[in-house]
Amino acid sequence: MIAMASLAQIGDWIMTPFYWIVSSVLIFFHWLLTPVLGTGNAAQGWVWFLSLILMTCVIRGATLPLYAKQLNSQRAMSGLQGKMKELQKKYAGDRQRQSAETMKLYQEAGVSPYASCLPMLAQMPVLLSVFWVIRGVAVETSAKRGMFTLDSMAPLKPQFENATFFGARLSQAFMPMNETTLGTKVLIVIMVLLMMLTLFYQQWYMMKRNMPPAMLEGAMGQQQKMMLYVMPFMYLISGAAVPVGVLIYWLMSNVWTMAQQYFMVRVYPTPDTPAYAAWEDRMYAMGKDPVEIEKARREKARTKNGGRLTAKMAEMAQTAQEQSAGAKPGSAKAGAGKPAITQTVTTTVGASGKQVVVRQQPHNVSRAKRKH
Repeated sequence: MIAMASLAQIGDWIMTPFYWIVSSVLIFFHWLLTPVLGTGNAAQGWVWFLSLILMTCVIRGATLPLYAKQLNSQRAMSGLQGKMKELQKKYAGDRQRQSAETMKLYQEAGVSPYASCLPMLAQMPVLLSVFWVIRGVAVETSAKRGMFTLDSMAPLKPQFENATFFGARLSQAFMPMNETTLGTKVLIVIMVLLMMLTLFYQQWYMMKRNMPPAMLEGAMGQQQKMMLYVMPFMYLISGAAVPVGVLIYWLMSNVWTMAQQYFMVRVYPTPDTPAYAAWEDRMYAMGKDPVEIEKARREKARTKNGGRLTAKMAEMAQTAQEQSAGAKPGSAKAGAGKPAITQTVTTTVGASGKQVVVRQQPHNVSRAKRKH
């Protein structure tokens, strides 16, 4: 328990700069809008609503390069699904060879298998800090996380608690129901439905416009379709437990993501998709060669860190394959320094009785046999 508490404290300290940044941005917009809209409860509802919207735009705008990197990597990985399936069938019985050839494919395409995950992980501290800052000013009386406290927002807390937006209290959640006003419940239901609709549309748009046929077949296709219909329902659970202020941030974030997605799919579509065909038509209409543009993009990807990392991983996979085949790393000669079994099969062909010797590929001696 002590170790877990220490880890939680370390995590809070790491998050402290993010809490300060997010709270400062929110306070700035509140300070900027209050003289314009007023200090009444209804006026403060609009002040906080617009402050949350502007803060979301600033936060999401700052993380836009990470999102672009993530989406481009997902695009590149999606475009390789067909070739990866061919490699899996070709080397179904040789895992190391399959891994080496897959890494070579990544290297040729300028793709890093981790590039789609790392930007998402990098965004998590920012998104979590937004949630805790809004929830802190809405619910907690004295929020303290690491070295961060909401003391700077303490004078604004009463205004946030009493602020109303279309008859709803920004500081209230749907649960517990006996403590929530009717106007708040109605607004929460509307916002949750909008969040479910926007998330469904995001996934549907990607499936219909920017996913190659290979990703919509088999187990992977079934998983994509399941996520399309299941994921939006997560808002039914989470939406009932968080304040209206947090829901405003989530809804605006979904709208922002839809706009980002539309732009990225239009400019960087995945090959072999309807969006890519439309992009090719636009390039030809503008007098540009889409083949050369794609070639330049792949070359640029190879020169970045993700490309160098993939090249290193491909080299490591090749070395492991050579070692498994009994060759020294970097040597083209297999079987050097390790015993191998060569099977020779002699067959007789035709009435002439001519013998044909067929030599099969050497197989490594098993670990058990090498011990004796």
